[in-house]
Amino acid sequence: MQHKHTPSQALTLALPVLLAVTILAALQAAEPVDLAVIHRIKAEAFDNSKVMDHMFYLTDVNGPRLTNSTAFHKAADWTVDRLKSFGLSKVSKEKWGPFGKTWNYTRFSAHLLKPTYSPLIGFPMAWTPGTNGPVKGEPMLAVIFAWTMSSRSKHRRPPDRTGSGVPAAFR
Repeated sequence: MQHKHTPSQALTLALPVLLAVTILAALQAAEPVDLAVIHRIKAEAFDNSKVMDHMFYLTDVNGPRLTNSTAFHKAADWTVDRLKSFGLSKVSKEKWGPFGKTWNYTRFSAHLLKPTYSPLIGFPMAWTPGTNGPVKGEPMLAVIFAWTMSSRSKHRRPPDRTGSGVPAAFR
């Protein structure tokens, strides 16, 4: 008497055999791994990497930089020179579109003089015009919020502080 298998039973029996054959074929076709090369690559990455040196120079030496600013061009020139020192050829800065004016931040300070002296921590917003000397005024609460490009519309503007001593960027 012959034992007949249903199609699902036949598939259940054949699937492990097909899987085993596929795995054996893949193992035989695998390219040999050269561990010496992998160890050399890892040693180069861990022992001779210059990534942190490059990041230090671009972030700490040049600091934050706006497009077309002096620091931007200094960092771009350094990058071009560095890539050329690695032996790359045809490395250059490329111009793109008319950007407009540049803006460099050289000095900013704010101090509370009365009732007790206290230095205030702050930074000018990009492209804020200078003041041509010290500015004095009455202190006031400046509600500062994120005013992003997507929120800049005629329906959502920062509060008007004209004549209040609040810098133009917050008006």
